[in-house]
Amino acid sequence: MNFFKFSLLLVFILTNIDIKAQTIIKFATLAPEGTSWTKILREWTKEVEEKT
Repeated sequence: MNFFKFSLLLVFILTNIDIKAQTIIKFATLAPEGTSWTKILREWTKEVEEKT
């Protein structure tokens, strides 16, 4: 049984499985369209999308 556990661990280490969960962030605002608040949020959204 120990050999099985060791070989399974070795397979996971050697294959370097990269598992990542996708995270979606959503914001809502009451600021009217065209205000400085919405402009800042849109700029921030573009920046986050570029970096991720």
